Amino acid sequence: MKGEFSEKLSLRLSLINIGVILTYPPIFIYLTDASPISGVVYLSLQVITAMKLFSYTLVMKEIRELIEKVKKLKNSVTPTNVNLIEFLGQSDVSQRNLELIRSNIDKPMALCDLKHLLYFMAAPTLCYQLSYPRKNTICKVFLLKRSAEFLLGVSLIWILMVQHYFPLMSTTLWYYRTGSFLNMIERLIKLSFPMLYIWLTGFLCLFNSWLNITGELLRFADRHFYGEW
Repeated sequence: MKGEFSEKLSLRLSLINIGVILTYPPIFIYLTDASPISGVVYLSLQVITAMKLFSYTLVMKEIRELIEKVKKLKNSVTPTNVNLIEFLGQSDVSQRNLELIRSNIDKPMALCDLKHLLYFMAAPTLCYQLSYPRKNTICKVFLLKRSAEFLLGVSLIWILMVQHYFPLMSTTLWYYRTGSFLNMIERLIKLSFPMLYIWLTGFLCLFNSWLNITGELLRFADRHFYGEW
């Protein structure tokens, strides 16, 4: 159709956009000499954004190809009694998405909803779909529990860093500068224990607390964040 990008050009532009998102942050952090914590947070957000956009690109590409196949099937020279529901059911698309595709075969641009894309960018998932399971209401008690867990976990991480990580790290760097490598190795071994607790607490804060907080605020019903892990 006139005024629309070709399939290959759209895919290339999307990949260039994702490449810029992944390339710019490390350069920016290196040039501005950002702190390690802010740098890790910034890089993590950019990687998540790139993964979400990559999922959106692939899913929409698959949907466009599926719509084109359906149109060719309906406009075939020798029409047959084809069951579109059975035909669409052979694709790797969820049932709810199939219903949306089937109802918008003649107006595919209706599937490109900016509001839904923004919801996907904020939702605790990396897999784009045309529809997500939603809750009817926000459970305030559940939200308060997860918020308390998150604040408690962040406080515990800060205590571990102040009481153990920073002192051990400073002495480790001092032994490194003075060439006392045996003492440095001994300090690194001691450093591994608080780091283990920090990583485990951070994992719990992120996957069990923060994602549940985000999902509850957005009424996102799928909460299997790390079930396969």
